[in-house]
Amino acid sequence: MKWVKMKRKMTAFLLAMAMGVCVVSPAGAFEPSPAPTGTPAGEIENRGGASNGTTASDLGIEDEDLFISEDVARYIAEYFVEDMIRIGNTAWEAGTSFVDTVPMYDQTGENITAYTVRFTEGYVTVSAYVDMPNIILEWSDESCPVYEESLITAQSEDGFGSEPPKILYTGTLEYYIDSAEEEVRTVDGDQVDRTDISNSLDEFRDIDNVGESTLLSVAEYQEQMEQYANIPSVATDGPPNTPTGYIEKVMIYAHNVYCNTGVWECVDWANYWLDYVGVSSIMSDFGGYYEHCGPVAITNMIKMYGRKYNNDSINGRTPQQVFNEVIDANNRISPRPYINMLKDYGGGMAPKDAKILIDLSFYTYRANVSTYGLYDITLENIKNAVGTENRLMYVNLFDHSYYQKHAVVGYAYNVLHNYKYEGSDKAFLKICDGWSTGTRFLDVRMLEMNNSIYWELYCDY
Repeated sequence: MKWVKMKRKMTAFLLAMAMGVCVVSPAGAFEPSPAPTGTPAGEIENRGGASNGTTASDLGIEDEDLFISEDVARYIAEYFVEDMIRIGNTAWEAGTSFVDTVPMYDQTGENITAYTVRFTEGYVTVSAYVDMPNIILEWSDESCPVYEESLITAQSEDGFGSEPPKILYTGTLEYYIDSAEEEVRTVDGDQVDRTDISNSLDEFRDIDNVGESTLLSVAEYQEQMEQYANIPSVATDGPPNTPTGYIEKVMIYAHNVYCNTGVWECVDWANYWLDYVGVSSIMSDFGGYYEHCGPVAITNMIKMYGRKYNNDSINGRTPQQVFNEVIDANNRISPRPYINMLKDYGGGMAPKDAKILIDLSFYTYRANVSTYGLYDITLENIKNAVGTENRLMYVNLFDHSYYQKHAVVGYAYNVLHNYKYEGSDKAFLKICDGWSTGTRFLDVRMLEMNNSIYWELYCDY
């Protein structure tokens, strides 16, 4: 089920971004033409370029693949607002921020037709399906949606329990308040039978509104998603304690990789967080997310901080609750640092953007921390960081032989020496890798070669 939901979400986003969303008509100005009749349903019209007659059904694209999820609708609305600010002819400004998203339904109250994405000023209405002539159905940079006042009135007069009633949306400025009865309420306060309401949005949906190249991209993306679904959450490239595998025993790794004679001995180390790591969270603990190693690393840092400094606010929360609050913090930032998508489609979190999410996530618990960086990975810098008792490392890996591009928490180090080895001593960074709850290490030499970098979390206690 998780894969199906994410496939729908990501396919819809790909379609939406391929089409583009910039229209410059204010609320109520969407006047689409009826769906074209010259092309049979499901076929792609040849619009000036070569066409091979490919149809959506040929590519295995179904109606659900054209659906835009709530998260994607927010992305589209935010990009639209950013575009409008760039154009300049708008009351929106750089300080305009996201408030919430309200799903709206057809006359049955069961199927989502669109979303109202509300901002601190104004709103944007986004179609729930990408095969519309325009997926921005309405917008205003100053006013609230016309249903808001009616919704307040309906709740005060009729009551609807603790849950607000659904908003029905069947066309531009065609709003109704769903009373869960046969009759629904118009924005003017009248009662109408829901069976008398027609959904004009359906009349304008047509696959011809989606370009052939976009459909081909969707098909390609579906194939990648199917392949991704079969990939285990932990890499399986090489055996443990080898250059292409994970490191759980540094002395065995050093024996296998650097020198298989003599004895490797630990000559320097620091492990101030040993008693506070607990059972670290891993990416598979949190379903429905992609490329979320960054939020998972921050979750682990917060839980470690809570244990070490007896922060009751943190210790009273489960890892899932902390992770959810990291995601909530992420969603309050515009633009969002972490994007819940596959990395090939812009997902994950850029290293430079991690600081603001680390800071805001810790601020949720009023933790007294500061974040510094970015710094290069060197043994000297590692000692300066986790060689002291009140610092952690948020490490970004690049082109790592096992982890590839990944984010982890560094919290300890050790240095090995072998008198029969003519090279330099070998250093290792101990980590929570977000893939396993077991002990894991990174070869510092490999980190230096791959130009890995880190943010340093300083706990001011």
